[in-house]
Amino acid sequence: MSEHKAEGGEAKKKGGKMPLIIGLVLLVVGLLVAGKVVLGGKSADTKKSSKHKKAASDDEEAKPGAKGESADAESADDEEGYSEPAEEFIALEPEFTVNLSGAGDHYLRTSISVGVKKGYTKAQLEPHVAPLRDTIITILSAKQIKELNTPEAKKKLKKELLKKLKKVFREEKEPPIVEIAFTAFATQ
Repeated sequence: MSEHKAEGGEAKKKGGKMPLIIGLVLLVVGLLVAGKVVLGGKSADTKKSSKHKKAASDDEEAKPGAKGESADAESADDEEGYSEPAEEFIALEPEFTVNLSGAGDHYLRTSISVGVKKGYTKAQLEPHVAPLRDTIITILSAKQIKELNTPEAKKKLKKELLKKLKKVFREEKEPPIVEIAFTAFATQ
C-alpha cells in the first residue's frame, strides 16, 4: 500500500508540473505582447497608416503652398486636420440657420464651437467673429442635404470648415483655431 501511495504521489508531482509549465509559457507570451504594446511596437495596421501618412505628406510637399501656407504645417496635422488638441472651445453664437443648395426647401440648423489653442481667449476671438460666421454661412449654404447626412460627411465638413476658418487669421503666424465641434446639427 505504501508503494501505491508513492506512485500516486509521483503522478501528482508530474501532473502538477504540467499546468505550471503551461502557465509560465502563457505568462512569457503575455509579457512579450504587453511589452510590444508598452514599448511602442506597431501593428501592421499602424505601419500601413504611417506609410499612408508619409506618402500623403510627400504629396503635400510636392504641391506649392497657397497664400503663405507651408506644406510642412499641413502635413503635421493628423487625418482630422487638427494640429494640436484644443485647449478651450468658444461657441459662435447665435446658432447658424441656412438654406441648403439644390432643389427643395431644405435647411440646416447648427451650433458650432471652435477649439482654440492654449492661451487664446474669447476676447481675442471677438474681432474675428463676423468673418468667421460669414465663412461658415458661405460654406454651409453651398451644401446639399445629401452631403450632410452621414457621419463621414460631417467629418469632411469639419475639415473643410477648419481649413477655411484658419485663412481668416492670415495676418497671424499661427491660426488660433485648431478644431471644430458641432454642438447641434439638424437638417430638414
